[in-house]
Amino acid sequence: MSNLSTEKFDYSGLDIATASLAKESAIEIKAREKAIWENIIEIGNKLIAVKKALPHGSFGKWVKSEFEWSQITAGKYIKVAQELSSNYKDSYNLPNSFEAIYQLASGFSKTDETTKEQILNEVKNKTQEKGKALTEKEIKEITAKIKSEYEARISILEGQLEQTEIESDSRLTQIVSLESSLRFKEEKYEAQNQTIKEMEDKKQVFFEKELELAQQKKELGDKQVEIDTLIDKKAKLLAQEEIDREKARLLGKEQELEEQIRKTKNELKEAKKLRGEAETDAYRLKKFVNWMGALETFTENINENSLELFRAINSLQSLPDLSILTQEDQKIVSPQIRILIEQYDEARINYGKATQKITQLLNQLNLNTFNDVIEAEVIMPKKR
Repeated sequence: MSNLSTEKFDYSGLDIATASLAKESAIEIKAREKAIWENIIEIGNKLIAVKKALPHGSFGKWVKSEFEWSQITAGKYIKVAQELSSNYKDSYNLPNSFEAIYQLASGFSKTDETTKEQILNEVKNKTQEKGKALTEKEIKEITAKIKSEYEARISILEGQLEQTEIESDSRLTQIVSLESSLRFKEEKYEAQNQTIKEMEDKKQVFFEKELELAQQKKELGDKQVEIDTLIDKKAKLLAQEEIDREKARLLGKEQELEEQIRKTKNELKEAKKLRGEAETDAYRLKKFVNWMGALETFTENINENSLELFRAINSLQSLPDLSILTQEDQKIVSPQIRILIEQYDEARINYGKATQKITQLLNQLNLNTFNDVIEAEVIMPKKR
């Protein structure tokens, strides 16, 4: 095993021959050191090939006969070849005894690549610290420590894996439930598909019948057109006959209407004439009513004045004899009597004027009584 000092050897102080010898020897030693690994690994690979080729149960006999090895020894070579074949390039930093090499290979067993790398790095570091190859015991301690850490990590991972498996079981249960639900839905979907297929078949039958019905409808439409054409011709003939009859009827109605219009015009003319006469009579009657109202008012006034005059005369007749009055009393009464006489004269004059006015009115009518006036203004126009 070569010295792993980090200091580079100084060949400058040596003579040429010594320096050349030392350099060449170092190269050869490294090559031979590496050859130990290569030889052990190559032996293991050969054993693996022969074991595969020999019949079952013959490999142990073969190694015992050829090398006087036990099958355990052959298994160690095989183990080294299987575990270290890809890591012998740095063999000058690793142990050079077969048992130490086997121990390193055993440490690699059942580990991942990261752990193997950790073991190799630790062996290299310890070898550099020690300055020579490590013993089988030291290799075993290193591999045991790192594998213990690896197994602890594996244990944690297994716990996590177990938890994951539990969760997976729960999820699996959910998946199974979902699959069951999915199967139910698939069966339902299949049933629906079957129903849809049946409906599509019925739809096809319906479509064919619909086409047949459309054809029948078309034929019926053609026949209907023919019937409509015939009906239209017949209807036109009947309509023309009906129109002619209606024209004749309307012509008769028109003549009757013209006769009615002529009669109505004559009746309107007569009605206008009667209306004129009625308006004239109404005007005369209105004038007569006004005249009679005024006469009635006048009569009431005359009657009222006559009644007062009559009362005054009666009151005078009830007076006592003036001869019984004294001369002084007569002087007092005499002015009052004169006033009464004056009032009576005035009333008599007014009464005479009214009588004269009535007489003039009667003379205008050439009548002598109020009854004649009524007959002249009311009865006589009706006779006319």
